[in-house]
Parts: sequence; structure tokens; C-alpha cells
Amino acid sequence: MEVAHSGDSGVRDRGVGAGAGVDSPVVGPYMVLDFVEDLPLETPERMEVEITCMEAREENLYVGTSAHEILHLVLLPPSEPTIPIPASLGPPPFHSEKPSYILASRIQPPLTSGALAQSQQPYIKQILLLQGPSKILVLSSTGLLSFWSYPELSPAYDGSVKVGGTNFVGALDLNDIHREEAEAMSTSGYTPEAGSIGRSRSGRAALDNSKMVMVMGKKGVKMVKVKEEEPRLVKNVECPFLVYGARRGPIACVATATDYSLLHLEIGGIIPLFPIVSSNLSPSAESTPSTPAQEDIEEVVSHSGMKSSPSTQPPSASEVSDNDNGSCEKVTGRRASSSAAGRPHPTRSSSLQQRPRSEVLSEGAPSGLSVPDDPATKHTRASSTGSIQRRPSGSIGRNSPLSRSMGRVAGKDAAQAVGRTETPLPTRLTGGAPRVKSPSTTLSKASKLPVPPGAAPRSTVSSRSNTPNPTPPGSATSSHPIKARSTKPRGKATPPIQVSLRPHIVSPTPNEFLLITGTSPIDPGVGMFVNFDGDPTRGTIQLTKYPEEIILEEGCMIALLPASEEADKMGVRVLEVIRIQDDDSGPCANGGFVQVPLVSKRANAGIAKVMGLKDVVASEVGSRLRYDKVRLLTSGGDSTQGELEEWEVKRIAEELEAAKRISKIGGKVVFFSGTKVWRLLPSPMVVLLDSRLPSPVLSSSRGTTPEAMKEGDKRRTTILSVLKDVHGLEPTTERMFHEIAYIKQKCGVLLLTEFLSLPREEDKRQFPTELLATERALIDGSLDPRIVVSLFSGFEEELREGNNGVWVYGGIKKVIDMVLIDRRSHEQPAQDEDVEKEPEWNGRRDLLLLLRRYLSAWRQKKGFGSVSQADEKEVFWTIDAALMRCLLLLEATRSPSAQQHMAGEVDVRQELYKMCDYPSSVECFDRCVHLLEKFKRLYVLSILYQSKKMSREVLETWKRLFESGDEKALAEFGEGEDRIADYLLAKKDRELVKEYGLWLANRNQRLGIKVFADERARAKWDAQEVLEMFKKYAPVALRGYVEHLVIEQKNHAYSNELLSIYLSTITNPLPSSNPITASLRSSYEAYRALDLPKPTYRKFLEENVVPATVAGDGADWWTQRLTFLDLLASASEIGSAYDNSTMMEKLEPFKELLVAEMIVLYGRAESHDAALHLLVHDLRDFDGSIEYCLDCGKSRPSSRKPTKNSGTKTGGQVRNVSVTRDDQEKLFALVLVEALKMEDWMVRQQWVELLLEQWGGWMDPVHVLSVIPDTYSIALISKFLINALRNLVREKNESVVGRAMRRGENLRVNAEFVDKCDELGPTVQTVENPISL
Repeated sequence: MEVAHSGDSGVRDRGVGAGAGVDSPVVGPYMVLDFVEDLPLETPERMEVEITCMEAREENLYVGTSAHEILHLVLLPPSEPTIPIPASLGPPPFHSEKPSYILASRIQPPLTSGALAQSQQPYIKQILLLQGPSKILVLSSTGLLSFWSYPELSPAYDGSVKVGGTNFVGALDLNDIHREEAEAMSTSGYTPEAGSIGRSRSGRAALDNSKMVMVMGKKGVKMVKVKEEEPRLVKNVECPFLVYGARRGPIACVATATDYSLLHLEIGGIIPLFPIVSSNLSPSAESTPSTPAQEDIEEVVSHSGMKSSPSTQPPSASEVSDNDNGSCEKVTGRRASSSAAGRPHPTRSSSLQQRPRSEVLSEGAPSGLSVPDDPATKHTRASSTGSIQRRPSGSIGRNSPLSRSMGRVAGKDAAQAVGRTETPLPTRLTGGAPRVKSPSTTLSKASKLPVPPGAAPRSTVSSRSNTPNPTPPGSATSSHPIKARSTKPRGKATPPIQVSLRPHIVSPTPNEFLLITGTSPIDPGVGMFVNFDGDPTRGTIQLTKYPEEIILEEGCMIALLPASEEADKMGVRVLEVIRIQDDDSGPCANGGFVQVPLVSKRANAGIAKVMGLKDVVASEVGSRLRYDKVRLLTSGGDSTQGELEEWEVKRIAEELEAAKRISKIGGKVVFFSGTKVWRLLPSPMVVLLDSRLPSPVLSSSRGTTPEAMKEGDKRRTTILSVLKDVHGLEPTTERMFHEIAYIKQKCGVLLLTEFLSLPREEDKRQFPTELLATERALIDGSLDPRIVVSLFSGFEEELREGNNGVWVYGGIKKVIDMVLIDRRSHEQPAQDEDVEKEPEWNGRRDLLLLLRRYLSAWRQKKGFGSVSQADEKEVFWTIDAALMRCLLLLEATRSPSAQQHMAGEVDVRQELYKMCDYPSSVECFDRCVHLLEKFKRLYVLSILYQSKKMSREVLETWKRLFESGDEKALAEFGEGEDRIADYLLAKKDRELVKEYGLWLANRNQRLGIKVFADERARAKWDAQEVLEMFKKYAPVALRGYVEHLVIEQKNHAYSNELLSIYLSTITNPLPSSNPITASLRSSYEAYRALDLPKPTYRKFLEENVVPATVAGDGADWWTQRLTFLDLLASASEIGSAYDNSTMMEKLEPFKELLVAEMIVLYGRAESHDAALHLLVHDLRDFDGSIEYCLDCGKSRPSSRKPTKNSGTKTGGQVRNVSVTRDDQEKLFALVLVEALKMEDWMVRQQWVELLLEQWGGWMDPVHVLSVIPDTYSIALISKFLINALRNLVREKNESVVGRAMRRGENLRVNAEFVDKCDELGPTVQTVENPISL
């Protein structure tokens, strides 16, 4: 298949090259496909025979030639032998098969009696195929119309029916044609009948295969109903000199050799429109050469007896030809007559209704046609208020008065044959009595139509058109035979000659006609739209040159432009395509130009619209949309390497058949020249847009110069414009679905390669909009994500093709192969020393962000039906692996100096967590583990293991994380040890808990103990078992665990064990000379040196000694000693659980160093003398001795708070011990005795004075006086004695008051007893009734 591109320079100047600057030529609106070539047209008499017209239907092709012959060719059945695909080759190339026709018959229609005497060579002028009645109407250039049978092309009606003097045949009702096409695709009961939809009275559609055709002769128009049995003349409208026309219902737009008119076939009314040639006078023959169209028109005028003079008057009536058969009803059609000679164009009547005689027509050209002076208005449609203006009152227009009166039509056949139609009648086409128009209504002079305005955007509804047949060969520019013209002598001043142009009429919509006017064949042509009232409906359109032929096809007007010198040099003819329909907003809505090669430079050319051609397979579509296998991991990048397996051969054949199915394109337009025929197929969207796309950027073509950057910007702009053309399109067919997907995929791939090719130094340039468009194109196009991943360098190991491989559109595969082969050719082999280096990304960060969004969007499709189940595993394996690498690279390349506001930035760390913690986790588990290990992301790896419920691997990863010492990773882990403990509590595997619980206990005693002792733990442990494990594997946590047992769980059976542990901890460092021993001794000396008042020894230790040794090695020892003191002095079950004597034995060797501990033990053993001796003499602890006396040595609570490391709350667990006053007095007496024994008299005197002054109330004065030496001054004990005497007096007074109160109480009770006895009275006691007490 050959794709047509823009033509001559004039064409290029009109902006056809929309894709200028791209690497491939831009495809035009139509593709040119070889259809039939080397047709056997030659005859023994003539060797140079060319095609003049053609028609086709189903398998039959009918070709009219310049030798006055018709060739009937029959399509041979397609032969598609199954060719096995070689196992060592790739998929076969995609080829479209040309149809094969065989000549079935060759006939020569009859000629008129005078044709042989003419000098012109007769030719076939027109072939009209009527499928309903199965007839073929053949019009000869001699004017003879003959009837033939379809499909065998044998004479119809026994060859007895012929119509002579015919200029044109056809003008089928376009409404019926459109209806038939619609009914062929539906199950409606409507059937065409004589140009209308007929229904019987019962409601059923009436079956009628007849067709109503217009036969235009030199004397009028015959409405002939062609049936299977015989044709019947229905109506004869007297409207002479018509050469062409088109019809919708009863309204026909017809043309003479000079002007256009509207004709009402029922009433015969005519509305003259405007001339074909805007100016009928040309300056000279030299400046305006004759064209084939002119010569053909002159020939028609000559045959019809009509002169070319401007003063020619049309005949007033017409009559039936001698060869007409059937009944006929004559209808006279009158034109507006001119009262003066020299009026070349009849006045156009604005209405076919009657009008008053007083209303007249204005002179001059139609005022509704305004001509803009600005030449820049070319190819722009003027609005209804612009170039089409409303006419003033009295001018030719919708509201102008009647130009003439028309006669009323009578007759049943005419009403039935022409009256029933879907086309609404014009408001002014009503019947009336025929009248001759008043001379006052004529135009005074011949109107000259101004130069048509510039064309506008082209749009309208498509319809089938009947165009004039191509000009016969034989002239300098065409081989059509023409009537020889007499040459005029040429002088200095050549008189003006008349310019003749072929009329062109089509009907784009059900209520308007499109007419072409112009000034000369070499000047632009103007298309004007008029409705059934003759009024312009919209702006005009402009053609590059006045066309030789036009055709309406799918909302486009295809115009065959005259030959030009440049086109002749190229050996082509140019077709101009103009979109005249606005409802198509797709990318194919624009027109353009098409170049068709000629067999020879001087060969004739023509276009025709045939209805029966079958769809053909377009290789341009199939080669792009066929799925091919692409190998992403082979070194060569060529998908044809290796042997093809059986399933692969089958898949290739299936994809080939599928591509053929969606690559079929239908078209009704053919182009013929010489002996060859081409088909014009509308260029599919995928071909049009793909031709505008540039080639991918390769490494060898990359550059950093400003020019290279501008070229890259230009390429990206082109790709984005193509992508914009398909944005929002909804597919309506299977092929359109694949076309849209293909364009989006290729645009996405090309844009991605563009950005990947940008140098690293351009990272400052941001392209947020373009990157977003790239991402959206890749997602919407549903391109296999493995292809996208393959474009990123360094992601090769994240690809998995699988057994089925990667299949992609053929056009995409070519791009991928080019990029991969080029990249691999420039890659450097990896060095051994680089293998262990930390991976890094050398490209743009925003591309990684694009890849992350793209892969994340695809990841959400997991489980959807849109993903092939055969490739689902490999696809999502690649997605997960590539996404993991992408996120790791994004996190590794994030730096504080990077752009903070780059489009698409996210919290990559949270994305990693979310991906690894996905409910279904990842498909490429092993690959993700490898990547996380390579990037040293152990915490993320543990999350991945958790999603797979791999407990041992999770704990091992956490253990490695702590042992690595990476502060950044540990900060990410947060309260890692607590999480490990909670994780172990939820596990039932005892071996797992034991292994990692003991490891945790060595790091954190509290959490290690929690793992084995918490009640929430699913793995239960015996206390003794845990003790044995701690003693063996985690001795640092042994004491804490025993504390938990004794204090928290109240398991006092382990009290001795706990105290033994503390005792061992305290006494172990004492025998040797070490800082702890020195610190201990210094604490005693410092405390004894303090003057009264001073705190107790233990409080002194808490406030001074322990804080001073926090930074030293003995801090923990002092803390444990204080805890040990609290445990020893505890009045709870702990204190009563341990063996006091055993403890005293263990502490005996250290009694000089551990004085406080010995005091506690002596107190528990009730050796108060020894305890108080140590308090008074060794420690000089005045407050401690007072507390001892008050508590009787039973408990020694501590005021300090429990420390974190102790794990105990002993200070808060001391209970009150019941003591008596007598015991306290005895102890105070002992303290006084010990104080009097102190060696330092000053200290002794101070102690005695404080004891007697503050605590004299607990002492017996007699005892005090007995123990105090006589040498003491009375002043020292005066206060004590005064207080004692006062106490004695107070006690005496209190006793007196007490006795008095008791006596009063006794009297009160006795008085109450007497009163009660009086109240009860006496009681008599007898033997029978004794008094019961």
C-alpha cells in the first residue's frame, strides 16, 4: 500500500505538513491503495484506451472505456494458503492482498445513427447501477441511454428500451439512499418505493424495488421509474438544457452549462440561483486556456442545440424522445424570462409561490453574497452574519417577492412518484396556476457574481453524491474526445472569450445543496451552501483551484484539481480533501491533500464513487497494531533470535488473523488513470497520528548544545500535540480501541525516551506538565509495564519475561528494539570492583518519581481481569521488583540540597513501609530481599519478613540491626527493644522466644524479664526454669528476675535467693582494695564528722554518696547496697522469709564495713544493745538511733525512690510494726546509757542534752538520775527535770479528775437504777409463779 502525502508547492504552502520537523512524512487524509492494474482495455482498432467511468457492486466491477466499451470483471474468491512459519524466524511481514478480477464479458453499447459520422470518438460517459431493479443504465457520449441487466450485463427489456438525446442520468433520491444504507444495518420494516417510504394501509411496508431516476435531455427532464419488468415514464418536466443535477425528495438542484437552479419536480417551479462562472468573460484565450471541463461543457451545449452566446434564450417547452416508453405527464417548467437581449443568466426567483405583480426583483448580483477583501480569510469559514448576510427587502432571498407564477401540477402518478419523501418541502414551493412573469420583474443587465469569499473550516454531514463523469480523453490535458473548435486568428488585441466550467452539485445534508462556482479553471473555486429556498445556509468554502470533479465521502469533499506543471513533473495528480462536517472532533477531522501517481504524465484522471467495493486489509494498520513478541533481555534486542516453539508459532498466526480483522478499511472512492485503478481509503487515525510522531532519541544523536535542546523541545511538543488529539476519545469500534491505545503507548514511550536522554546537567529544568502527560499516556494506554521498566537503565535485573514473553504492538516493538539495541551498544561492562559498591542513580530524580507513580498505579490492578492471567505473575513480579528498586533509589538520592518542591515528591520511607506491609505482600520476594540487603535497609527488610510471617527472620534482622550500630537505622526502628519484647510475647515458639528473649535480656534486663515473666506471653515458663536459663545465658538479668518473683509476684520462696544475689553483689568487691571499699570507709568518716543536727546515715548516702559516684564505677554498687538495706529492713513477707542468722553469718566478715546492714540484722535478732552500740559509737547516727527506738528495731523504711535499674519498690512496701510504750522507753534508756559512754565529752554532752530535752518524755526520771554521773551540772538536766516534774503534776491532776468523773458516773448509774425500779414497781413471787430474771 502506498500512502499519499502532500503534493505540489501550492499544496505545501497551504499548511499540509502539520508534522513538519518530524522524522517521517505526514500521511494525508486518504491512503492510495493499488486496486486493479493493467486492465485489458485495448481493442484491435485502438491501443491507447483509458478508463472513463466505473461502477462496482458485490463481486462485479464494470469499467467504461474511451473505446466505447464496458468491461465486466468478476472478483475471484480469495485464496489464502496456510504457509507454515519457519521455526527459526520471527513473525512474517504484514502484507495486504490485492483483489484479483477476471474478465467476464466485454460489450459495446449501441450508438446513435449519427454517431459514426461524427469525428469524435464515442466513449462511455456514465454507468448507473440500480441494485433494486437489478439494472445497469449506460450513457454514451453520443447521448444514447441504454438499459442492461445486473449482474451479467446483458441487454435489458430485450434491448428495446433506449433513450436518445440524454445529457445526464441519475439524481437518485439521496434521502432514499441514506435510508437504504441505514436499513441495511437494522431490522426495520421500511423499504424504498419510488423515491419514498411506502407503507400499505395495513401498516406493512410495501415491497417495491423500482427506482426513480432523472433523465436529463436537451428538451427537458424525464422522471423514469425503472422496474424489473420495464421502465415507465412518470413525469416529463419541461426544463431544457440541463446537464447535471442532484435530488432530495421532490427538490432537485440542477445545472445548465452556465448556471444553477432549484427545480420542484412536482409543480415544475424553478428558482434560479447563480451562474457557474462568476464572470463569463475572460480577457483572452491566452490568459484563460481551455480545460477538459470547458470542452466537455461546450460539447454538451453543442449537442443540445444551445449556443454559447450570452444572449441565448432557453426553449420554453420540452417533449418526450422518440425512444421513450410508458405514460407521461408533461409539466412545463418556465424560467424567468428576460425582457432585454444579452442577459446570460436568468433571474433567480426567491419563491415558487404566486406573488403580486407590483413586487419586482432588484438588479445586480445577489446581495446575500458578500465578498471579504482580505485575502487572509482563505480557508476560514464565515459565519452566518459574516459572509452570508441577510438580503435587503426586494432582493433575491427568502423574503423577496415572487418572480413568477407557476402552474399547478395534476396527476396521480406524479404525486405518488415524487411527492412521498422525507425531505420537507420549501415553504415557498407550493402549486399555483402558471403565469408569465411581468417584464418588470426581469433583470436589467447580466449579473456578474463577485469573486467568492475565502473558505472556512470545512464541515457538514456526509452523503452519497452523483458527480459528473470524467472528461473524455483526447485533449492536451485530457484524452477525452471533444468537439473540434475553430481556431480564431490571433492579433494584437484578442477579443474576450467565454469561460465554461463544469457544474458540481452535491448534497451534504438533508436540507441543503453544495454548489461550486469559480472564475476560471486556474483560479480558486468556491463552494456555496444553499437550502431548498435558494438561500445561503452557511459560510463558503474555498478550493485551491476549480475542480474537475468532486465527491462527498464521510463528511469530506474530495476534489480532483486540474493538472499543474509541478504535478506533471512529479507524475501525480492532486486531490484536495475538505472537511465540511463539524460533528467529527477527532484527529482525522482535518482535510488535506492527496497525491496519486499517474501511469503517464499525459494520462487522463478521474474519480468515482462506487458502492459495492469490499473492505481491504491495510498493511499500514496491521503492521502497527499486530502484536509481536519483543525480547527485553537478549543482548541483541532482536525478537527473531532463537527457535520458535509450537505455541509461539500458533500465537503469531492468531495475532496475524486478529490484526487482519481490525485492519480492514472500507472506501467508496476510486481514482483511475490510464489502465489502472486505485482505491482511496480514509487514512485511519493510527496511520495519521503515527506519521506525525518522531523517531526515538538514540544515544548517538544526543546533544547538549542549545540547538539540540531546542530540537528536543520541538519533538516533545509534537508528541504532546498528537497525544492531545486522542485525549478524551471514546472508542466505538475494536480498531479504534486499539488505535487509541497504540497512540497513547507510543507517545508515552517516546516522551519517556526523550526525558531519559536528557543530560544530567539539565536536572534543574523541570517538566511537571510533560511528565504528568507521559505518565497518564502510559497508564491509559495499558502498556505492559515490563517495557517501561526496560527503558530505565539499571533495572534489567528487575525484568522477568516468563515463558510467554512480552507481546506488544508491532509499531511499539520497533521503537523498543531501537532504544534497547542502541543502549546496549553504549553500555560499559561492569568491573569486578564495582560489584559491591552501593547502587546509585545517574538520571533525573523526577523520572524516578514518574516510574514510582506509574508502577504504583499498575500495582493496584492486581487481580483485575484487564491483566492477562498467563502473564500476571511475571508482570507483577517485575512491577514489585522495579518499584522496590525505584523507592530505594529515591530514598538514597534524597538530599537536603535537592529541590524541595519537585512535583510528585512523597514520603518514600512510608511508601516502602506500605509496600512491604501490603496485605498480599510482593510477588518478587527473593528479589526484594536482595535489594534491601544491597541497600542495607534492614528495618524495611524486617517489615517484609513480617508480612510473610517469617518470625525467625524478623528477629534475626532486628538483631543484626542492633549489632550493626547504624544510628540512622536504629533511629528509624524507634523503640526497637520494646517492639522486640512485644513481638516475642505474641509468639508460641518456645525455642524462638528462648533464643531471642535471652539475647534481649542481656541487652535490656527489664525487657528480657518481661518476655519470660509477663502474664500476656503466649509461651509459658516455669520460674525455676527461667532462673536456670538466666544463670547460664543471661546472668545480668538474674537479679531482676528474682526481684520480679519476690516483689511483683509475691513469691517469697525466692527471698533468700534474692538477698543472696544482692549480698554476693555487695560483698564480692569488698575483700580487695578498690575504690568501692575506699568510698565505703570515707562515707563513715564523713558522716561521723558531721555536727548535729544531721540526717540519718542512709539518707546521707542517698543524698551525697550515691550522686557523687554516679559517674564512677561504684554507682551501681551503692544503688544495690541501698536496695539490699531496704530488703533487709523490710517489715513485709520478704523480711520474715529470709533466715536472719544465715545472713549474719555471711555478713560477719564484713561487719566493720557493712555497719548499716549489721544494725538491721541485730535489730531483727533483738540484739538491741549491739545495734544501738553501732548506731551511737560507730556511726554517731543520732536520728537513726531515735528511729530505731521508736520502731523497736523491727523495720527500717527508706525515704528514697526506687531506681530504674533496681526493678523494685521496696521503699513503698514497708508496713507499720506494732510497738509498745514500754519497749520504746527501754530502748531510749539504752540509748542514754550508750550516749553516756561516748568518749568525746563534747559529743557526749550534746547527745545527752538532746536526748533529755527532746525525748525525755520516754525516759523515767529516776532512771535518768541514777545513770547520770554526779559530775554533770544540774543545768544540763534542768529542762529535763522541769518537764518531768510537770509531767508528774499533770499526771496527778489528771488522775484526780479521773477519779471524780468516775464517782459522778457511779452516782448517775445508781440514780437511774432506782428510777427504773420505781417504774417497774414491786413484784410478788409465789411458789407457782416464780420471778424469772
